[in-house]
Amino acid sequence: MGRIRTRNEGGKMESIEKKLTILSKIAEELNARGVTWAVGASLLLYFKGIVTAFNDIDLMISEEDYEAAKEIRIPLQSLEDWRHYYQLMGRTEKVRLIEASQSKA
Repeated sequence: MGRIRTRNEGGKMESIEKKLTILSKIAEELNARGVTWAVGASLLLYFKGIVTAFNDIDLMISEEDYEAAKEIRIPLQSLEDWRHYYQLMGRTEKVRLIEASQSKA
């Protein structure tokens, strides 16, 4: 795959690069298990050059590979891991919810 061109609009390029790094890790896991998968939604539009950014990673998994795919674990063991993940994905509302729950604890 060639270099993906993005616009650097207020840090979007950095955010996109982080999301693509996450996608790469997920793809490695899926491919290692022989899972048939594809991207969808805004990520697919991004790869097609229709949009300049995407919000999250939407994946489709072959029904035949469901059992193999569900064994994959992305190591998000703590609220801090989830907060960091959501921050990378630009999901600011989820970040705020986690931060609010941590401040109450």
